[in-house]
Amino acid sequence: MKDFNRSDRVAEQLKRELSNLIHNESRDPRFASFTITAVRMTRDLSHAKVYLTSIDGEDSSVGAVKAINKAANYFKHELKSRLLLRVIPQLHFVYDESIERASNMTNLIEKTVADDIAKAVPDAESGAQLNKPQD
Repeated sequence: MKDFNRSDRVAEQLKRELSNLIHNESRDPRFASFTITAVRMTRDLSHAKVYLTSIDGEDSSVGAVKAINKAANYFKHELKSRLLLRVIPQLHFVYDESIERASNMTNLIEKTVADDIAKAVPDAESGAQLNKPQD
């Protein structure tokens, strides 16, 4: 079993602290709809890629992601007093499309299954009528 290494522990701590900062201490209302889905750290802990998703969807979040990237230095400054790290990583915020892609795939699968069932039902009914014994 693989150990939970330092970069994973720091990433989890960053995720908790950034979530708290974004939701409780940020004054920008555009950030309120964001949820941090993951944080990936480089091995040397110098950079962190923060994956965000929004209940508003990607179309309305593009401007907010740009704004949150502009506020990255503010978040880095706030993290400095909260984390016991020598160097606070550079923050790079990225919109996480995986949830929307998964939702689209689920919808496509459900539609395909429904289409297959709709096609199979008339075939089964006509086959049942052909195979019925005549009185």
